[in-house]
Amino acid sequence: MIMIQHILDWVQSKRNTLAVALCALCTSAFAQEYVTENGVTYKIYTVQQSEGPWRVSYNHGITQEELFSANPELRETGLMEGMRVRIPVKDVSSINTSSSATSSPYAFYTVKQEDNATQISKRYGISLTDFYALNPECINGVKIGQVVKVPTTIVTTAQYLTYKVQFGETATKIAKRFGVTTQDIQNANPVVNVNALQAETLIRIPLSTLPAEDEYFYYHRIAAGEVLLSLSQKYDVLVEKIIERNPDIDPRSLSIGQIVVIDKKFEKKQDIMHEVERKETAWSISTKYGVKYDDLVAANPDIDLSSIKKGMMVRVPQFPANREAVPATDTYIVSNASAVDSTELYDYKKLGSPVINVALMLPFDADLEMRQMNEQGANYEKSKYTFRTKPYIEFYEGVKLALDTLASQGVRIKLNVMDVTNRLDAQNKLQSIKNSGVKPDLIIGPAHSDEIHDVALYARDNKVPVVLPFVQSDSLLTEVPYLFQASNVDTITTKVISHRMVEYCEGKNVIILSNISRTKSDIFRLRCVQDLCKQKGIEPVLHIFDTHEPHKFLDVISPDKENVLLLTSNEEAKAGSILSAIANVLDQKPGVNIRLVCTGDWLRYESVKVEVYHKLNTVIFSTYALDYSDLNTLRVLSKYRNQYFAEPVAFSPYFEKIRNQSGFSRYALWGYDIASLFVGARVQYGPDFFRRINDYKVNYTQSNFHFSHVTSWGGAVNTGVRTIEFSQNGKISVTDLY
Repeated sequence: MIMIQHILDWVQSKRNTLAVALCALCTSAFAQEYVTENGVTYKIYTVQQSEGPWRVSYNHGITQEELFSANPELRETGLMEGMRVRIPVKDVSSINTSSSATSSPYAFYTVKQEDNATQISKRYGISLTDFYALNPECINGVKIGQVVKVPTTIVTTAQYLTYKVQFGETATKIAKRFGVTTQDIQNANPVVNVNALQAETLIRIPLSTLPAEDEYFYYHRIAAGEVLLSLSQKYDVLVEKIIERNPDIDPRSLSIGQIVVIDKKFEKKQDIMHEVERKETAWSISTKYGVKYDDLVAANPDIDLSSIKKGMMVRVPQFPANREAVPATDTYIVSNASAVDSTELYDYKKLGSPVINVALMLPFDADLEMRQMNEQGANYEKSKYTFRTKPYIEFYEGVKLALDTLASQGVRIKLNVMDVTNRLDAQNKLQSIKNSGVKPDLIIGPAHSDEIHDVALYARDNKVPVVLPFVQSDSLLTEVPYLFQASNVDTITTKVISHRMVEYCEGKNVIILSNISRTKSDIFRLRCVQDLCKQKGIEPVLHIFDTHEPHKFLDVISPDKENVLLLTSNEEAKAGSILSAIANVLDQKPGVNIRLVCTGDWLRYESVKVEVYHKLNTVIFSTYALDYSDLNTLRVLSKYRNQYFAEPVAFSPYFEKIRNQSGFSRYALWGYDIASLFVGARVQYGPDFFRRINDYKVNYTQSNFHFSHVTSWGGAVNTGVRTIEFSQNGKISVTDLY
């Protein structure tokens, strides 16, 4: 509310200076608005009640196709009353700019589904405040079909082409091809070491000039109002193919000036008709002919490739031999770029043990406590926590414990604790940092999404790594190379864990329980597992378990090989009873080789006895897990208990639900692991440690961090996973996976 009021006040203060322009554009009922885009002049017309495309076109002497060409977004939204549309002016000389007509310095944009003010302002290269100044009616939000003003000329600092490094290519070769220097490429991709580029890495190429086309591609620069559909029609190519070729674009939000690469059409080779041989799978056929599995599926719409048999004929699509078909990147597989350079390790003690400055920016609500103290006076009773601040105080305790450990080893650290509860706090704290003249080596925090923007910009401009332990920021993560998102992204984690689950399935009899739950997350996880199995040629059995007839489960069990039971659901109530029933029914087949594979959520469920997990040789993939057999973990637990008189646990201990009112400290070990990793890496590798964060090995207590960069020019997200194995001999082992 404070931010909205601030914007309202700002808009009000600017109204005098904008009066002439806004009155001419908005308040005059007789002044006609015109705009020129790409050399074409348009009249801006407001759609009246009950008007459709035919009526608007007829009244203005144009065809419906001309109307849709000038307003491509209408193909998605349709015409609505009050919408402003572009009418192409065929005779520009007829425009009387001196009297009734006024030339507009603005273009007009029709709001689409899922648009918001931030996305639109970013797309047109203006600040959110300037967008509200042009469109004060949008301060309370934008609506689908609403027409808003945007600038016609965009000033951009740089344009980039996304390029996939081919095998054997060097930065010098790539730079020569695109007419830039290797340093230009390094500046555009701070995450990678351009002297050691790896094949398949996506990098940004800065471009000042760009040919309209070359032997293989068209290079199209997005103009105002263009959408993928219009590009599809212009170049006669499917929208899906444009998206596939340009993995970095947002199909719903093209930016003006953005470069889109479009394949030229080549004469297609004759497809091969392949006769399926014994034991062949669709995956092995696609590998044999060097085509993508998805292309094989698309070429055979009438065949279920998951169950092909000997003698069947499968169409294998062929592509031009003079051009490589670059597949779309998986949205979760991030850059494999090498972030390791060849410089010597930073010698901390040799360089005089400089002080490492760490800024911790979290909402401790110190002002709230002061207010309570003043209000209650002598009746005030200081408490260690409030419900709102408890996680952050616990996190701070863990950070301090890690820094105390490093200090005992001779490391000099200055911890600057900042109470940041809102965006204004973040701005004030950043200003105080600037005024002090001492740049932090590391920032941990903030905790709320509306505070990230200012901190991220400071990090980008000053090259200061920032760790986000509690909040996610996908948009900034793709552009700021110094952001490290420690908190896991559900979709990314699900796909990572799905890959790990399927690794247990090759050569095994795979059984998936398909009747546990139909929640969105469970369906997403099930589809991930099924798709990965299909890619590897694994044919799992989908089994509907009936608790009234549990013996039917024995029909899908193989007596000759290991059976892998995949549990992709996290619904405790139903799956808990099924697992117990499976453990009991297996007594009828002694010696059967079975392994249950499931996700980390099952660590906190109480409905399944731990004996069931041991009996089923369970493997649980989790982002958090305590290894109570690890001596380092036990030492940290002991230190924390003695210093803070509380029991530190992972986000949940094994098979026990942790509630807010419990005496457990849920976030202390999270803070300990983060501080140990990032401050330790700063000591080991020096100021550029952010490039080598995965090289620094830490004895983690509850977590496993492995940071993967979303792009070669952006930040990184944590994809680290742990496995907890419950063996039939009663042992539990924890392993980190990278």
